Amino acid sequence: MFNNSSHLNFGNANFSIVHGNQNIIHCLQHEHQVAGPGEEEWKVKLYREYDRFPAGRIKILKTVTENGVRRKEYEDNSVNLSSKERWDTSRAGRTSHLACLVQEGKESSPFLSITYTGPDAQKVFKRDCLSYSRNRYENVVQLQGFNDSDIPMVLFHEELIPVHHVIQRHHKFSVALRCYVSLQASIARQNMPEWCQTEWESYNCDNVWIQPRNGRISFGPQGPWPDYFYVEAYPKWQLESCSDIPVLHPATYNADCITEYLVKSYSDHLILDILGLTGTPNYMYVSKNRTISASIRKMGSGAELR
Repeated sequence: MFNNSSHLNFGNANFSIVHGNQNIIHCLQHEHQVAGPGEEEWKVKLYREYDRFPAGRIKILKTVTENGVRRKEYEDNSVNLSSKERWDTSRAGRTSHLACLVQEGKESSPFLSITYTGPDAQKVFKRDCLSYSRNRYENVVQLQGFNDSDIPMVLFHEELIPVHHVIQRHHKFSVALRCYVSLQASIARQNMPEWCQTEWESYNCDNVWIQPRNGRISFGPQGPWPDYFYVEAYPKWQLESCSDIPVLHPATYNADCITEYLVKSYSDHLILDILGLTGTPNYMYVSKNRTISASIRKMGSGAELR
């Protein structure tokens, strides 16, 4: 190297001497940004533990739902607000999207994201970032990263579908499906760690989502309200052992498959209680000459009250 050379002067530099064959591997590293000076403590922690994605890399694929946010959910001193002010949803909104990340012309797998709008958007963004960053439970959406521009966003790890859309799509056997999803959501809700139950105490029917990849229930942001669907937050049933029963993949959502799953996995008494939660009248499924399985099959095939 540098044969027959003299009086060479080098500044700060790194040299690599390679002998033989050389394989060059290009690695693309995500630039981890840091919060600027004077930032609030919560945002400094957010920058440290999660990725900040530039808005230009986030591609919106589909809008899932739009909801106004009540001021009592995000104001620090909501007790000082009047009743009308506490229920006011005009100052902030959440819009849920399916989105992906774009890098060098390639798109990532889709995931759920939320965009915040309105005069109080930053307040709701802060509230949600703090809540989601505290979660370490598999049945609650998990934070992937964020964008804190004028129109802030949070990005989650999984693609999610609101239960309302799933029930609408499979309306022909919606009783069996509502029974199944209500049961799975109640199991997930009851098996949350105690600290997580307090954090997500307000989660109810419109906060239930399904992961299309594996069928797992996830509690997440507010979505559309599903009809005749209920999550029993503190059920009288013993559901702890039910968490070991595998969930159904969404591709298997049909009346026969769901009915067989329910009858094989759970007691008749539990199924009857769940049917009651879904708004199915007792006379629709109680009969001396009809088994639970036959009742659900009949309702699943369309013989049900709408």
